[in-house]
Amino acid sequence: MGVPDQRGGREDRLHVLSGALRAFAEATTDYERLLNVVARTVSDVVADGCIVRLLSDGGWLTPVAVHLPLEAHVTDARAAADARAFMTAPRNVEEYAWGQRLIETGEAFMLPRLDRAQFRAAVTPEVAAVYETIGIHSMLVVVLRLRAESIGTLTLFRFDPASPSFDDDDREMAQALADHAALAIGNARSYAAERAARDAAEKATARFSRLSEAGVIGTVVLSLDDKRVVDVNDTLLHLVGYSRDDLLSGRVPWASLTAPEWSDVDARAIEQLTTTGVAGLREKEFTRKDGTRVPVLAGSAMLGGGTTECISFVLDLTERKEAERGRREAERRSQRMVESATVGIWTVGADGRTTFMNARMADILGRDLADALTKPTAEFFFAEDRPAMAERLAKRRDGLAGPFEQRFRKPDGAVGVLSIDSSPLYDAQGRYEGVLGIATDITERHRAEEAMRASETRYRLMFDKSPLPKWLYDAETLRFLDVNEAAVREYGYSRDEFLTMTIKDIRPPEDVPALLEAERQVELLPKFGVWRLRKKTGEIIQVELTKHTFTVGDRVTRLAVGRDVTERLRLEEQLRQSQKMEAVGRLAGGVAHDFNNVLSVILSYGELLLADMKPGDPIRADIEEIHKAGKRATDLTRQLLMFSRQQVLAPKVLDLNDVLTSMDKMLQRILGADVDLVSIPTQPLGRVRADPSSIEQVIMNLVVNARDAMPTGGKLTMETDNVVLDDAYAQAHLGVKPGPHVMLAVSDTGTGINRETLARIFEPFFTTKESGKGTGLGLSTVFGVVQQSGGSVWVYSEVGKGTTFKVYLPRVDAAVEVAGETVPPTTLRGSETILLVEDDDQVRVVAGGILRRNGYHVIDARNAGEALLHSEKHPSTIHLLLSDVVMPQMSGPELAKRLASARPGMRVLCMSGYTDDSIVRHGVLEAHIAYLQKPITPEALTTRVREILDGAAN
Repeated sequence: MGVPDQRGGREDRLHVLSGALRAFAEATTDYERLLNVVARTVSDVVADGCIVRLLSDGGWLTPVAVHLPLEAHVTDARAAADARAFMTAPRNVEEYAWGQRLIETGEAFMLPRLDRAQFRAAVTPEVAAVYETIGIHSMLVVVLRLRAESIGTLTLFRFDPASPSFDDDDREMAQALADHAALAIGNARSYAAERAARDAAEKATARFSRLSEAGVIGTVVLSLDDKRVVDVNDTLLHLVGYSRDDLLSGRVPWASLTAPEWSDVDARAIEQLTTTGVAGLREKEFTRKDGTRVPVLAGSAMLGGGTTECISFVLDLTERKEAERGRREAERRSQRMVESATVGIWTVGADGRTTFMNARMADILGRDLADALTKPTAEFFFAEDRPAMAERLAKRRDGLAGPFEQRFRKPDGAVGVLSIDSSPLYDAQGRYEGVLGIATDITERHRAEEAMRASETRYRLMFDKSPLPKWLYDAETLRFLDVNEAAVREYGYSRDEFLTMTIKDIRPPEDVPALLEAERQVELLPKFGVWRLRKKTGEIIQVELTKHTFTVGDRVTRLAVGRDVTERLRLEEQLRQSQKMEAVGRLAGGVAHDFNNVLSVILSYGELLLADMKPGDPIRADIEEIHKAGKRATDLTRQLLMFSRQQVLAPKVLDLNDVLTSMDKMLQRILGADVDLVSIPTQPLGRVRADPSSIEQVIMNLVVNARDAMPTGGKLTMETDNVVLDDAYAQAHLGVKPGPHVMLAVSDTGTGINRETLARIFEPFFTTKESGKGTGLGLSTVFGVVQQSGGSVWVYSEVGKGTTFKVYLPRVDAAVEVAGETVPPTTLRGSETILLVEDDDQVRVVAGGILRRNGYHVIDARNAGEALLHSEKHPSTIHLLLSDVVMPQMSGPELAKRLASARPGMRVLCMSGYTDDSIVRHGVLEAHIAYLQKPITPEALTTRVREILDGAAN
C-alpha cells in the first residue's frame, strides 16, 4: 500500500499514475475485469482496502468491485465475513447527507483519524462494531466523475496498524486515480455497447445470407410465438403466388397456405421443433393464391441463439409428381439440400485441411463459408483438444470410423459442442483421401444436460434439507431406498438403519395388514391420508402422509412426505368434545326451564294441601310422596342448570383452604373409616371469585366420585396450590385462558378410568354405575360449575392406579368476602297490595292463591299491557310489583321502569325459571332488582315477598 515516497516528488506520482493508467487501458475491453483492476490498483497505491461503487437508478451506490484483504487483520473468519458483507452492501445516497453532498459537488470526503468515542456516538452500534472489528482508523471517499457527472465513488480504508492516516497528498493521488478510472469505465461501457451491436448485426447478416443461399429452395423464417412470417425469399413467393407484403403483413396467414388435410403434419413439425429443435423432412401441399395445389417437401430447424424463430426450407415437388424419374432426382437433390441446412457436413483432406463444408456447418461454426474453407481444421478447436483430434484422424487413416463429441470455439469467443460421426474417405482406387464428418450442434442439448444435472443437485438439496420427513421406497419390496435428514431426526433411526428396513418397520404391528392391502391395490392407494407411525423409541404418532408414485428405470418407487399432526388431531378432538358438551348444555338448560314452571305448580299445591290437612288424614302420605318427588325433580333441575352453566350464581371472593376446612368433618363422614383423607393446602393461597354453595357442591361431587372408586378403601388426597397456566398449556387445552390460577386437585387410589369412559366422563346422565345407583349428573355438575366460574377441569387416570381431577379457577387480587347474617322475617303474612304479572296461567293462579291465603290483596295480570291498565285504574297504593322476567311484548324489568314514574314508592320483585344468561340480558342483575328463582313454593314466595316489603332488599 502507498505511493512510493508519498510525500516525495512529482516524478514518483507521475510514475504511479502512468502505471495505473496502463493497467486501466489494458483491461478496457473486459468491463468486469476493469472494475476489479481499478479496486486492486487503487488499494495497492493509496490504501489497505478499496470498494468501487457505481451510481444506479434510485440513488443507490452499488458495489461492483471490492478489494478488502481482511483475513490478515481479522483472525475470526466468521467476523471477517460478516464485516465484508456489511461493508459491501448497497448504500442509498439519500440516507446520508454527506453522501448526497459528495455526489452533487464531486468533492472528496476524508476522515484522517477516527476518534473511537466520537465515532460510536455519531453512528449506529452496527457501524461502530464493524469498523472496530476491521480496525479502520482512517477513511477517504473520492468521486468517479465522467464528463462533469458523478457516476460512482471509490471508498478507501486504512486498517493496517502500520499504515499512516490519510493526508492531502493521498487525497490528491486518489482523486487523480479516480479521474483515470472513470474515463476507463466510460470507455469500457462504450466498447461493450458497440460489441453487442456488432454481434446483433452479424447475426442478422448470417440469417439473411442463409435465406438467399439457394434460389431453387423456398426459404421462410417464422416466429413460433405467433406463427408470423419474419422473412421469406423470392423462390417461396413465386411458389405460392403471393407477394412479400401479403405474407409479412399477416394479411395472408402462413397456416392458410397449408391445405387443410395436411394441417396435422405442420402440428407434428411444430412439436418436434419445440422439443428437439429440428423437424424432419415432410411432404404436404400448399394452396396457391390462384387456388391450385402444389406438392412440397419441407424441413425445419430452430435458429437458436435464444430466439423462438425457426427456418423452413421448401422444395417444389411438382415435377417429381409428374414424372417418376424426375421425382427421384428431385427428391435426392432436395434431400441433399435440406440436409445441408439442418446437419453440418464436413470433409477433411489427408493433410488435415478442410476440403468441403456445407453452409449449415459454416453456420454452426459461426464462420463465413468461403473463409472457413481456407482454414486448417485445428483452428476451429481448442489448442488443448488438438492432440486428441490428431489421434482420431490417425485412426480414420487406419480405416476406423466412429462418433465423438468435440468442443469448438466461434470467432466471437462463444463455445459450443458438436456431435460428429466420422468415417474415412477413399478415392476410386481405394486410396485414403480424408475424413467425412456429419456434425450436429448439440450445444443446447449439452447445456440442457448440465441444467438437468444442476436440477438433480437442487432436487437432492430440496430432498435432504426439507424440514418435513421424506423417504423413497420400493413399491414392490417396500424397502427404504433413501431418507432425508428430517426423517432421521423425527424417527430416531440413522440413515444406514433406515436402508436396512421396510416401511412396515415404522408401523404398529396391528396396522401392517391394512398397509399391505393398500400397497397391493395400487390404483386405490391414497395419495393423501393420516396413518399411525412408530418412532424408534416406540412412541406412536399420527402422520399426514402424501405419496407420489413414479418409475425409475424398471423399478416402481414411491416418495412419501410426512407431517406430524398428532397435536393438531388432539386439539381437533378437544374442540369436538367441547362443542358436544356445549350442545348438550343448551339442551339441558332448556329442559330445566320448562320444568321450573311445572314444578312451581306441583310443589306449591303440594305444600298448600299439606298445610290444610290434619296429621291423621289418610291421603296425607300420598301428598307427601308427591311433594318429595317434586323436591327430587327440583334437585335434578338445579343440577342440569349447573351443568349447562346457566344457574344463577352469587359469586364471592373465597379462600379454597377455608372452604375445605369448613367441609372437613362432613367429608370424613361421607368417606367412611376405610378411606384416609389427606389435605395438602398451600399457604398463602390465592383468592378466587365463585359461588360458595356451588364450589361446595363441586368438592362434594368429586369426593363422592372418589369414594365410589375405592369400594375396599384407600387414600383420598386434596391439594391446593397457586399455579400459572402459560400460553403453551392454554394452546394444548382448549378453552383454557393463560394466567394465574388457583388449583384444587382431588386424587384417589381407586380403580381408575379407562380411555373410553374418560372421553364421556362429563356428559350428563352418563354413568358406569348400576341402574338406580346414580343419576349421571355428579361430574357433569362439576364441569358446568367450573366452566361458569371461568375455570377449567381436567382429569388424568390409569386403570388400577387411581384418578386425579384438577380444577383451575382464575386467581383474583381481593380480600375474602364475609357473608352477612340474614334476619328472617317475623311473619310471612301481610295486608299490602301486590300487582302479580305472570304469563303462565297455572303459575299465576297458584302464586295468587298463596299470597291471598297470607292476607295480601292481589291484582292479577297476564302480561305487561294488563298490568299497566290495572295500575292506571287502581286508585290506591300498590306496594309491590311481582313480575315474571321474560314475557311477550315487554319484560318484567321494563315494566318496572314504566311504572316507576307513576308509583315511585312501589317495590319490585322479579321471578324466573330462565337462566342466568336470560336474566342478565333482561337487566335484572345490573338494575339490582330483587330476584326469586323458580320453582316457587309457598314458603319461598311469602318469605321473599315479606323481605322486600320490610325493606330487606330492593
